Amino acid sequence: MSEDQRGPTAQGDDKLGWGMVDEDGSEMWHAPPTIRAVNWRARAEWLFRPKRFLLDRFLRLKRGERLLDFGCGTGGLLIDLCRLRGATGIGVDVSQRQVEIAEEQARRFGAQCTFELYDGSRLPFPDGSFDAACSKDVLGHVPDIQAALRELHRVLKPGGRFAVFSESRLGSGSSIVHRLSLAGVNVDPFAEFHVSVFPRAELLGIFETTGFHVCASYSAVVHRFWLYPEWFEAPLSESEGFPVYRAMNRSLLRAKRRLGHPGKALANLLSVVDTLTFGRWAECAGLYVLARKRS
Repeated sequence: MSEDQRGPTAQGDDKLGWGMVDEDGSEMWHAPPTIRAVNWRARAEWLFRPKRFLLDRFLRLKRGERLLDFGCGTGGLLIDLCRLRGATGIGVDVSQRQVEIAEEQARRFGAQCTFELYDGSRLPFPDGSFDAACSKDVLGHVPDIQAALRELHRVLKPGGRFAVFSESRLGSGSSIVHRLSLAGVNVDPFAEFHVSVFPRAELLGIFETTGFHVCASYSAVVHRFWLYPEWFEAPLSESEGFPVYRAMNRSLLRAKRRLGHPGKALANLLSVVDTLTFGRWAECAGLYVLARKRS
C-alpha cells in the first residue's frame, strides 16, 4: 500500500482502492490529494509522504509552468503539485473512470489542472508543450516503455524535466527482501500488474536511448523490511520457512503498532533519508529517476 493513499477523499472513495480491477477490466489506482490548505504545514507534512516529497523535490516546479502527469490515476499527485507550486497541469490516463474521478477532485480542490483520456500510444499534445512531466507507479504497467518515453520526450520542451517513480527489478541491495524473493516468497503484492520491470542499469539505459539525459537515480526504500514490516506480515505468515525473519517481523510490527501514527510518520521520514543515501548505489524494487530532455 502506498503512503500516498492517505488524505482527504471524496464521497464514495471507500469503493475505490489501490491495485484493484474495475468493472470494465481496467486497473484502479486511487491515491487522493493530501493537501487540505496550501501553507507551511502542508509543505512540512510532505516530508512524511515519500513519493510526493521526492518527486516534488526533483521537479522544482516554478509558478506558471506547465506540468504533464503521465498515468495520472485519479489525479492526487497532479492536484497537489499544482496547488502547492502554482503550476498548471494536465493529467492523462488510459482509464475513463479514473479521468472522471480526477476531474471531480480537481474541481473540488480548486486546482489549475485538467485531465484527458489517453489511448496508450500517442499523447494528444503538440511537440514541446510542457516544461516538466512526472509519472508515479506507472512505467511498470506500460507494455512498450520505449514508445512511451519517446512520446514524453516529444511533448517536453528542450531541457524539460521528467521526474519518475517506476517499478524496477528487485536487486540484492535490499538483502533480506532479495533472499525472500529468491526463496519464492511473494514480496510484491502487485506483481500481476507489472509487465515491464527492468534492472536499474537497463531502465536507465532506456531513458538515455530515448533522448533523455539521466541526471540522478535512487532506489526506493532499501531497508523496507525494517521500516515497513506490515508489507511482509502476510507473505511471511504464509511461508513455512524463515522462522527468524518471521520472529523479527512480528517484533517490528508490535513496536510500530505500539507507536501508532508517530511510528508511521517516522518510518516515512526515514524512508526519504534511506532513499537519498543508500538508494544512490543499492539496487532494490522501485526506482526514482530525474531526467532532462536533451536540447
